[in-house]
Amino acid sequence: MIGLGKWEYSVNTVYFTGTVVLGISDDGGKHKIEVLQVETEDDAPEFVFHDITEEGNSLIGKGEISLLPGSMLDLSLTFEGDVMTGFLKVPYVGKIKIKDGKKVG
Repeated sequence: MIGLGKWEYSVNTVYFTGTVVLGISDDGGKHKIEVLQVETEDDAPEFVFHDITEEGNSLIGKGEISLLPGSMLDLSLTFEGDVMTGFLKVPYVGKIKIKDGKKVG
């Protein structure tokens, strides 16, 4: 399984600025992605990710955000060694790029 561990990256958008730590684990042979920590001065929304599939060196999935109940978002994370890149596509917000992810655990 790819991407297992803790990954930290920065977000700098009009709506949110801060640092996020994702946890990626093996949940009975399927990937589980959780937001473990958010460091920001703003109120951080809650995220739930599901339907995670592995495609080459990437994880692709769907998610939901507490600020937009009933809306679906798209997640794509690509791993190369201890570096993670990708994006989170959020309705009404657009594509939030992840370009400086690093493995922290």
